[in-house]
Amino acid sequence: MLVCTAAQMSAIDAETIAGGVPGEKLMERAGHALAEALLDFLAETGGSGHDHDHDHDSCGHDHAADPAVLIICGKGNNGGDGLVMARLLAADGSGVTVMLLDQPSGLSSDALLNYGRLTDGVQVVAPEGGRWPETFAQLSGHADVIVDAIFGTGIKLPLRGSHAGLIRAINDSGLPCFAVDVPSGVAGNDGAVDPVAVAADLTVTMGLPKLGLLLAPGRDFAGDIQVADIGFPEEICRRHAGDLHWLP
Repeated sequence: MLVCTAAQMSAIDAETIAGGVPGEKLMERAGHALAEALLDFLAETGGSGHDHDHDHDSCGHDHAADPAVLIICGKGNNGGDGLVMARLLAADGSGVTVMLLDQPSGLSSDALLNYGRLTDGVQVVAPEGGRWPETFAQLSGHADVIVDAIFGTGIKLPLRGSHAGLIRAINDSGLPCFAVDVPSGVAGNDGAVDPVAVAADLTVTMGLPKLGLLLAPGRDFAGDIQVADIGFPEEICRRHAGDLHWLP
């Protein structure tokens, strides 16, 4: 399987859109693949990826029947993928809360479109940046799994302030974590991590595996890696991805 950097994937994405596939359609395909992968993950793990300290008895959910999913969405297209996930998982019967790290007006155009498509079955909380760790602590007490849809390949290191504090809170929660494309805090080009990154149990990456998921120290944060085919044409991938291959 071909491997690409974050920059190469950006070129693949741009040429695919220029060739007539709308970004909205790519995002919808990504959300479907992610929702399916998350449900499979929860089915395989019985609702959690590992033992943790979350008190299931006190939160009132029937975790086998309706997993409670907390999706943390940034303002870019990674967050937009998370918003599609939220809509689809809620339609499937999951309890879904979105923690939105910007006001809707700050979202990318495709992310904003999918924010508008959310149903009443999705709870949306948009706290101020200084309250992200505190709000996460409150919301995660009722969750079975965390979805990291914060940055993806669009990250610029190092992370500081509220983003770093939020990611530390995610890692300290003891809950299983599912990362969209690349764990937030890992550089897709080279696997750099500075100063903190989401420690995912499973990363579902779009189109092709990113080099940063396969190189240390980023590899140590990715958990299991799955690649979702969302329809990038093979000839465009070959034109931009270079000569590296991954044998999963």
